[in-house]
Amino acid sequence: MKDFRNKPRLIKKDEIKENLKKIADLVIDEDQENRASGAVGECMEYFLKHHIFETLIAYAKSDKPPGFFNFSMNIIIEILENVECISLISQKSVHPAINQILQMFEVTVKDHQDFKYYSIKVIVDFLLVLSLKVAQKPYLANLLFTNTKRISHRKSDKGDYMPVKVIMRLLQNMTAKDSDEYSNKIYDTLKCILKMNNKLVDDYINNEGELCEVLVNTLERFYRGLPTALIMSPESPFVVNDLIKESFPESMDKHGFYFSYKKFIEYVKFFDECVYLTNNKEIVGNISKIFFNDFLLHLQNDVIDDEKYLIKFRTTIQYLIEIVEIIRHPTIYEMVFYFLFGYKEQEQYDEDEMVSKVGLSNLGTSRRKTSG
Repeated sequence: MKDFRNKPRLIKKDEIKENLKKIADLVIDEDQENRASGAVGECMEYFLKHHIFETLIAYAKSDKPPGFFNFSMNIIIEILENVECISLISQKSVHPAINQILQMFEVTVKDHQDFKYYSIKVIVDFLLVLSLKVAQKPYLANLLFTNTKRISHRKSDKGDYMPVKVIMRLLQNMTAKDSDEYSNKIYDTLKCILKMNNKLVDDYINNEGELCEVLVNTLERFYRGLPTALIMSPESPFVVNDLIKESFPESMDKHGFYFSYKKFIEYVKFFDECVYLTNNKEIVGNISKIFFNDFLLHLQNDVIDDEKYLIKFRTTIQYLIEIVEIIRHPTIYEMVFYFLFGYKEQEQYDEDEMVSKVGLSNLGTSRRKTSG
């Protein structure tokens, strides 16, 4: 009897899915046929006139009928990715709906809400497709601020740039156990945003958002997951790549150090690409300053304050040499290099902090002699 009573509801649910999928397929097929002429066809006109995009967003937000979050978001992703004859994001009925779902995502990820139907993978897929579309026409980014009706160069007017807000929350929640596919999509989304060269977005990142801090804090968090002691080579204590890998091979790793090291190296490469991709000197300067004060100086203070000084010192040196081997951006590279091997007079970044002009490696040598 229970199955019988549920049949009408199941039929209605399947009919809704089937109809929405048919509309999506028709819109995409029509768009492909019209690409040579660039004409907007009848199916797309129907799609916009009857607010199908907003309907899909509404189904996703409510997940009613149950299971419609993933279904609706996958259709939205497919349409956004494949429609080219018209700029969907610029439509006055579309970008407000996108902002609504982005705001829901930001709150969901920030508050660590239960993802029983908010599939985190679908959220990341949507962000990547959305950012790739916006990158093709960077002016569209102006429509994805929370206060689009008052867009101006005054930072108090435009609100938050929601794709950055959501990506920032995802970075804060990232762990060493996350899959490469998941992590790489987050990385690709942010790199796409940084190289977009939209003035309003750059101003938001530099002056209002917390992205620069989150980029550096995530680097430090992955660093903290690394072991504080490594197997040392008697021939050369500064051989890094193979030595670190031998210290915790995947096959013998019981504490997750292999995955922690792998995630750390991947993140260092991503961090370097982020600095490289942005053409905004203020963002580069902001990231550099935070990197120095909140990462490098923290490492120095940890070493100096540690009772097992020599072990912590040698491990820190090896990890920093590994970073030097990876980093390509000259500002970050020189900063780590001078931090290790000594600063020039003009290379001081914060006079209020204790910075060794002789470099961390030489500081370690002098301390060993003093203690000896």
